[in-house]
Amino acid sequence: SAGIGAARAGASTLVCEAAPALGGVGTVGQIACYYFGNVVGFTTEIDAAVAELEIDERIRKNRVTWSPAAKQAWYLREMRRLGCEVWFNVVCCGAWVEAGRVKGVVVAGPHGFGLIEAGTVVDSTGNSDVAAAAGAQTTAIEAQHVAVQGTGLTGLSPDLPYNNTDHSFSDDTDLVDASAFYVTSRQKFSRFFDAGQLVDSRERRQIIGEVELGPVDFLADRRFPDSICLHSSNFDTHGYTIHPLFMVKPPNKERMWVYVPYRCLIPRGVDGLLVTGLGVSAHRDAIPVIRMQPDVQNQGYAAGRAAAMAARAGVGVRDIDIKELQRHLVEIGNLKEEVLTDKDTFPVSDEKLQWAVDQGWDEYLGIGLCFAEADRAAPLLRKAHDSASDPARRERYALILALMDDDHGSATLRQSVTDRAWDEGWNYRGMGQFGMSMSEVDALLIALSRVDDEQAWPIVLEKLATLDRDPAFSHCRAVAEACEQLYARHPHPDAAEALSKLLDQPGVTGHAQTTIAEAQALLTDVPNETTVRNNALREIHLARALYRCGDVRGRGEATLKRYASDLRGHFCRHARAVLEAKTMPSTAGRAFQSV
Repeated sequence: SAGIGAARAGASTLVCEAAPALGGVGTVGQIACYYFGNVVGFTTEIDAAVAELEIDERIRKNRVTWSPAAKQAWYLREMRRLGCEVWFNVVCCGAWVEAGRVKGVVVAGPHGFGLIEAGTVVDSTGNSDVAAAAGAQTTAIEAQHVAVQGTGLTGLSPDLPYNNTDHSFSDDTDLVDASAFYVTSRQKFSRFFDAGQLVDSRERRQIIGEVELGPVDFLADRRFPDSICLHSSNFDTHGYTIHPLFMVKPPNKERMWVYVPYRCLIPRGVDGLLVTGLGVSAHRDAIPVIRMQPDVQNQGYAAGRAAAMAARAGVGVRDIDIKELQRHLVEIGNLKEEVLTDKDTFPVSDEKLQWAVDQGWDEYLGIGLCFAEADRAAPLLRKAHDSASDPARRERYALILALMDDDHGSATLRQSVTDRAWDEGWNYRGMGQFGMSMSEVDALLIALSRVDDEQAWPIVLEKLATLDRDPAFSHCRAVAEACEQLYARHPHPDAAEALSKLLDQPGVTGHAQTTIAEAQALLTDVPNETTVRNNALREIHLARALYRCGDVRGRGEATLKRYASDLRGHFCRHARAVLEAKTMPSTAGRAFQSV
């Protein structure tokens, strides 16, 4: 899509494609169907043209699905028509940078290595490969968390154009992980005609951009002066959320509309480069809403057009005429005309923020505004907490304040957690995960640990001691995070022993996969298997907490060292970061609004 956008703008364009065909997840990856997305503009052009190439009449009439061969063919034909050159089986392995500006990429392919000079580069790897090679700041799983959306890689069958799975995690930056994932997936789906050729990961390495799009932005209906794409989806999380906003009110299946600003595509500190798709600058809990195929196609087209504009004018990607780009996108139907006059709607007015506290306290919009304007909202929330006669509402205000690192409602939280028995927890689910990924008690427990209150220890330890056999992952995550947060400020001698006892429960330990044989032994024929991941997530959270809270007999360290050699790159990266950091990363003063 970026190549077509650039070529139509008159640029000399080269597309380097790692796969043997164009189209990515929607063709080689076999997810040949739209789930959600804003099907407008360039995407509607693609769909109509692909339908003309379809042999199957049923597919031709249904613009939501397609055959991978037809879509691959259209992309290639359109590029050839435009004079756009395409190289297949070519990957980026370096970047040419001078004075902070990307001037080309180093690639490797069937004919060896080569250096490609470019006026502007668009990184549509989905993994920020060019940006990372250029030295741009990128995000990755580190010591703070190990949350990532589930990944699939299925088999190929000539009569099955659509085959969407979610059965493991895969780190696209890790060669060991990728190798193991291909080997085990081939065995898992051995009954198919052939093995899949593209890992369908839903979350990858991202740039730190000029701005970061967060959940508070679209939940609060934020507008930007440089919007280049209007995305649409629901919270198809394929896992669990980490943003504190979703501890207050979990995501649901409601359709959301999200404007993505041009600045999210620009890596901070680097020029001559734009990044699209899963690599854009966004909070990980925003990715499920902006990764739909129709939107990524339209976003890629806009990036290609912008790159051509920069190359043609001989300027950096920050210096293009954004209104000229937006006018073109309006003309082809990608955007509504209103974007031409949009201004940033943040910060909100005092009246809007007061509404959020008084009336929007149980709505995404109101909660989102409170987190977006945390410093201004805190005094209003304290006052509302003190005057609330409804216990549930008072508890909600205390919860929001605590997740903002404000201890004003700590007494309310202590009483709430003390009065409640464990409720139904949540175990990991990838495909089809909507709604809660932790219980109300889980959220209250984590919030209580966020305030500087040593009186929380007896409550946390009591909750830890009363967990049932085979505890739910969300409960284990809650007690682990609560112990980590509290211990960092108020070390307690009983924390390590309590966590060790929980690890002693049958089935809780022994889930690292350090060899192909260990991974193969856990394979099933379930296309969306979750138990293996749930067990590993539960164990690594508890081991991490034990390691940070005194580590009885070195057990936490030993477990983390096993995961530091795990074939699954995200677990490996997380365990190594925890071992290296030792202490709990600080959350004090953390900002939850956009960068």
